[in-house]
Amino acid sequence: MRVGIFGGTFNPIHMAHLRLAECARVELELDKVFFLPTSVVPHKDNSQIIDISHREKMVFLAIEDNHFFLFSDIESRKTETAYTYETILEFKRQTCGAELFYISGADTLCMFHKYRNYRTIIRNARLVIAPRRETFDGGAVQPDVLAAAVFLNSFENIDISSTKIREAFKSGGSARYLLPEKVYDYIVMNNLYKV
Repeated sequence: MRVGIFGGTFNPIHMAHLRLAECARVELELDKVFFLPTSVVPHKDNSQIIDISHREKMVFLAIEDNHFFLFSDIESRKTETAYTYETILEFKRQTCGAELFYISGADTLCMFHKYRNYRTIIRNARLVIAPRRETFDGGAVQPDVLAAAVFLNSFENIDISSTKIREAFKSGGSARYLLPEKVYDYIVMNNLYKV
């Protein structure tokens, strides 16, 4: 079995997240892709992140129509920092030796060696990186990290970010069509991301 693991803040989840997961699923012939909203993030200002219950609900809404996409609370149920290496080892135990693929963006590569116990991650999972290899400067990436990476060819560079979406809501602009309609409606209904 080939299993994708897609962790993130998902603050909020948007169309580029879903497209990245779908491209990874098809190109790498993954049997399933797990989405893992993170409760406490070690490298971000957690005061700017909305409550995990809202982010979990938005992930559910975003993926509920795709039977290849599944939700996992491995990271969201933690009250302390969720470290990727612990998540990977837990998935290794739960999936009885499935081949694991950790999905991320190219911006992760240059800092991946700073992840706690990063070698444990790359020993137990392949790194699935988007966008294409030629769109980043590989010189700043640790050789062992680069060797563990699989670069997606099918992912289009989509200029959507959670930051831009939050800013649109705060400024009274429109974020419609940047995220799934059910997620957009949920944000509006719950008055999220307002100043």
